[in-house]
Amino acid sequence: MHGEKTDPGSDFTVALQHPSCSLPADRFRRVLTHVLSAEGITVRRLVLVVAGRKTVQNLHRRYRACDEPTDVLAFDYHPAKEEAKEQVVDGEIYIDFDTARERCREFGADEEEEAMRYAIHGLLHLIGYLDKTPVEKAKMHALEDRYLRATGY
Repeated sequence: MHGEKTDPGSDFTVALQHPSCSLPADRFRRVLTHVLSAEGITVRRLVLVVAGRKTVQNLHRRYRACDEPTDVLAFDYHPAKEEAKEQVVDGEIYIDFDTARERCREFGADEEEEAMRYAIHGLLHLIGYLDKTPVEKAKMHALEDRYLRATGY
């Protein structure tokens, strides 16, 4: 595992824990930094962990009381976003690289693009986007597509 920070003004770490993930941390950082900039968001702390199914499912069970696999989990630590004058992200995102590798072809993507989609999806949740209704899901998917295209995917 290795992680790096973006700049001294923020705490943004990418931890590559999955043994088969050969993507550089700076690719994830570049994509998520683009999303943050486009959304006008400041980073207080952001941790992205690229992990395997077992790790993500264990977190899902422990913190969401759901013993099923999931592709991405986002944990928001920023209290009272609606009261803040500036939008701030303070949280962690865990993506399941095993699922990205298995499902990417189903969506006409490669494993890198699918993993980036999961990372963007998690970040959008931390920003405040929801995906509980069909309209919310469609909006998030459109944003994911836009940010993937804007960053070369």
